Order: sequence, then C-alpha cells, then structure tokens
Amino acid sequence: MELLFCPECIDSQKVLLGLYEKLAQFRARQLDSQDPIDMAQVAQINPFGELPILRTDDEQTLVHSTIIIEFLDEEFQQGTQLIPHDPRLAREVRLLDRQIHEQLHLPLLSLQNEQRKPLPRQDRDLIRNSQSKIETALEQLELRLETNHWVVGDAFSLADCTLIPTLSLASSVYPFSTRHQLNRYWQQVKFRGSYQLLQQQLKDMKGFKNPFIAQ
Repeated sequence: MELLFCPECIDSQKVLLGLYEKLAQFRARQLDSQDPIDMAQVAQINPFGELPILRTDDEQTLVHSTIIIEFLDEEFQQGTQLIPHDPRLAREVRLLDRQIHEQLHLPLLSLQNEQRKPLPRQDRDLIRNSQSKIETALEQLELRLETNHWVVGDAFSLADCTLIPTLSLASSVYPFSTRHQLNRYWQQVKFRGSYQLLQQQLKDMKGFKNPFIAQ
C-alpha cells in the first residue's frame, strides 16, 4: 500500500495513527500542499485535491480519512480493533469521529486562520464564535473522559485517531492544560506506541515543525 499524505494535515496524521495501530506495512509518500506540482498530481487522483489518499495493493484508491481507517480495520485483523464489533459501540465511535471533526477540528482551523491575520483584519465575531464552539466541545470531551479511559470506553478506536491530532492543534491554538481529564488523556497518549511512531516520523521530516512537540 502507498499513502499519499501531507504532514501538517490533521486527516493525514489521523490515518497514519490508524496504520500504525493496525501494524500495517505501507509506503509513505509525503506531498507539499503548497507545491503546485504535488497538488496537480493529487488532483489527477482526487479532483477535490484532498489528502490523504491510500492506494491499495489491489489497485483501489481510497480517499477520506474515516473511509481509509474503516478499510484498514476490515482488511487487517492484526493490531487494534478501531471500529468495535458491537454495533452500539461502533455507532458511538463513528458519532464521536464526526463530532470531533465538526465541533472541534473545524472551529480550531477557523480560529487559527483568523489568528494568523494582522490584528486589524481579524474578524472578532468569527473568533468569538469559534472560541465558543471550541469551549463547548472541550467541555463535552472533559465530561466524557471522566468515565472513559479512551474516547469510547477502555479501548482505543477510530475516535482517538481523530482526537489526538486535533488536540495537538488545540494545544497551540486553544490550550486545554487546565482541564484535568483532557490533560490526563493527553499524557497517556504520549505513551501510546502509534503516537510515538508518528511523532518520530514527523520529527524526521525535513523542514517540518512537529505539532506533537506541543505540551
């Protein structure tokens, strides 16, 4: 298999975590989202220009991070079961995957984009709206983690693959260190083998500032 990915992309980091959790062998092909040649190649595969893209050994081309992880969980029996066999838990994992993306990831990106602008050009209403959504999402996660070791119960899942790179972004855009359960979760993530492999891979990439360094 070959994974085409962009290291600063949260969805790419999410899929890399899934690949490491499944103990899957794959070739990693790093692309630069700011390079027109790289993105022209991506557009030939995915007209929407989105990464990551997984090319399988039987010549399937898969896009969208959640679909890729669903495929990995079906294809590889070894490693972590990322989608529970229990239908109720599977629905909960998929729901949390979507909620983390829509209610935390997207507002964080919106806030980050505004923060990068010169102060006079920042949209204060958009900033306040994004901060409100982030605050609500973090509070809900804090409550959930009071009774869950990982996002859904005691087992690592797709939802954790989604949350980990999102919290990495939050650590620099909207810090959560004062939240006891989220901080506990973040500290335990650092001991996870897949996280450590991802951290090392990102650290080895020339010119890429590893987002997982954030404390």
